[in-house]
Amino acid sequence: MKKFKFRLETVLQLRQRKEDEKKKVVGELVSKINEQQNQAIEMSRILQQEGQHLKSQHELGQIDLNWMSQYRRYVSHIHQAINHRIENVTQIQNELQHARMDLMHATREKKIIEKLKEKKHKLYKKELNKEQAREQDEVAQQLYLRSSTAVDH
Repeated sequence: MKKFKFRLETVLQLRQRKEDEKKKVVGELVSKINEQQNQAIEMSRILQQEGQHLKSQHELGQIDLNWMSQYRRYVSHIHQAINHRIENVTQIQNELQHARMDLMHATREKKIIEKLKEKKHKLYKKELNKEQAREQDEVAQQLYLRSSTAVDH
């Protein structure tokens, strides 16, 4: 009997590639979310440090009104940047949700072909076992006939 060959192997490979591409998209989106969150955290940390610096300047009585005005603009700018990062995270999370749905669909499509391949392989094994059993029966029958004809002579 010939070797097992799955006729839909190329379809399975295409679906595997499609699933891999979807996984890559999901990974990139998760990476973008982490990057945006880390930037927002870093900006918050910088604001906290600047607040400590302002507090120490106030305690020393060395507050410059010009510097204070610039500080307020700086803080406002940082808050806007943090809010922008948070909006980006929300937008990316929506994209991520869609990408995960696409990945689930691609995985499901691939698994359908894999199950079909598995069933075909089981059927192939079953047929192969039947063929081997037939061949063994044929050999046994031939041996029996030869030995019984040899005994008769």
